Amino acid sequence: MQAETIAAPLKGEVVALENVNDPVFSSGAMGKGAAIKPSGNQVVAPFDGEVQIAFPTGHAYGLKSDKGAEVLIHIGIDTVSLDGKGFDAKVQANQRIKKVMSWLPSIAQ
Repeated sequence: MQAETIAAPLKGEVVALENVNDPVFSSGAMGKGAAIKPSGNQVVAPFDGEVQIAFPTGHAYGLKSDKGAEVLIHIGIDTVSLDGKGFDAKVQANQRIKKVMSWLPSIAQ
């Protein structure tokens, strides 16, 4: 894997992962990372790469960059229980993405 810069997938305030009110993420069980308290409702591709996993509910995506970085974008806390309500997913598994390409333009707030 090559060193690379991964852009923020949405605008907002960066929060340390250990301060997230979800033990699955704050414990580090899902890996290293950060959280973002959103100030908008648009999620964009943080790098050029591919969507490896797209949850049918639209709340989570597993991405792999062209340089090998693997990133999970999980939108919200307890959003799986919304069963897709409020999400307008624009990508699916195995789809190519380009940095800052809008791929989830609306999220219920």
